[in-house]
Amino acid sequence: MSLFQFKQGSKHTLFKAWMLGLLWVFTPPLCADDLPQLGETSSLYLSPKKEYEIGQIVVAQIKNQGLVWDDPLVSEYIRQLQHRLTGKSKADLPEWFILQDRSLNAFALPGGFIGIHSGLIETLQDEDELAAVLAHEWAHVSQHHLARLAEQSGLMNLSTLAGALASIAIATQNPSAGAGAMSATLGGASQSRINFTRENEEEADRIGMQILANTGFDPRAMPDVFLYFQREERYLGHKIPEILSTHPLSASRIADASNRADHYPKKSRAHSLTFLLVKTRLNLLEQTTTKKNPQLATAFLDEIQTENKEAVQTYAKAIAAILEDDQHLACSTLQAAPNAHPYFRLAEAECTAGLGQYQTAQTMLNNVLATTPQYRPAVILKAEFLLQEKQVLPAVTLLQRYLRSAKNDSAVYQLLAKAFNQQKDMPRMHEAEAEYRFHSGDYYGALSQYQMALKLCKNQTIAEKRIQAKIKMTQTKIHQIRAL
Repeated sequence: MSLFQFKQGSKHTLFKAWMLGLLWVFTPPLCADDLPQLGETSSLYLSPKKEYEIGQIVVAQIKNQGLVWDDPLVSEYIRQLQHRLTGKSKADLPEWFILQDRSLNAFALPGGFIGIHSGLIETLQDEDELAAVLAHEWAHVSQHHLARLAEQSGLMNLSTLAGALASIAIATQNPSAGAGAMSATLGGASQSRINFTRENEEEADRIGMQILANTGFDPRAMPDVFLYFQREERYLGHKIPEILSTHPLSASRIADASNRADHYPKKSRAHSLTFLLVKTRLNLLEQTTTKKNPQLATAFLDEIQTENKEAVQTYAKAIAAILEDDQHLACSTLQAAPNAHPYFRLAEAECTAGLGQYQTAQTMLNNVLATTPQYRPAVILKAEFLLQEKQVLPAVTLLQRYLRSAKNDSAVYQLLAKAFNQQKDMPRMHEAEAEYRFHSGDYYGALSQYQMALKLCKNQTIAEKRIQAKIKMTQTKIHQIRAL
């Protein structure tokens, strides 16, 4: 596994318009500690645990269809950005995922799950605009909007609500089937019952802009993002279930957003090199996996008017070379224009390993991990290099240490299963494979692997009890899905 292997998604469109709404109502900026908790009352009826279970079921269905991208660098960047946005709100960090979809959108699910379309990151111009989208969706999560809507509309049954949302995943593969599944799940009731309301959108807009101001981003990025959505609006509502469309984006909403932004102090936007590198990376991956002209992926580089332009062009050339398996060109490109940014160091380690120089590549990664020991992209890449060199024990130690603080990481469990397989430790190999499948949404595959691990754990009381508990948990998930 290299940093460029990830799950690819459907070519259909997911969750087309959950960010769209109508009017803004200005309220004065609040400080971070004053973030409203208007959604707390919903927890009296739909508990946080129940919200999480619903979101987890829906995400499992999406993952199980292979719709989620997990590029370690991009994923880690979004995680860090979310942490920056939510750190002052005294709330848990949401669980997010990226989908291969060229449309401009992001969406929130119950329980703190947030989906981001790859096309959104590829299209937006700077980090402030991406932060605006994430802040809006985090506002939906923090205010429990879907839970409140479920209560108001009577969709309090876990299976009914999860089934309605999970049907969206079906629609990504077969839009007409998705619409049929949703109609069946809701029993012919109006699917618009679980669309965000005008009030929900107003609240998310207001709080999202407030979050931007409180965390050092430009609140004016919000109306800029709406302009992108307005350009995409012509694609909404065609061959997609009713549940995927909410309110159209009106000119008045954009105008009101601009007026609201004017009440905040003017702020110049930082030109984030990391954002531009992530955007470059996603564009190249998109063009490579869809077999399109790779030159289209970097066409936007000509429009960059910041001091980062040369660095981004160097990175684009190197990544394109790695994707074309021209490791010599990639390494020479990076060595000719040294850059201390960790993305450059990881790319150089990747191409160096591609030339068979694993020890040198590991030294490069050790330098990155010396300052950030739990940096996921470096952990994954180093573990892969160690396994290539048959250094299984150091790989297992590295991966298990990482999992202490990231217990749901399917990619790390997949590598751990590979390591145990090299050790011929079949009980732990099956258990790690089960964890990989479970966190990838494949509950049936996970159950099978857990059962195989249990058979091989005879006379190991602690392991048997641990695996039996996981089997019971997995069977519960399967039962919940069957009930949809």
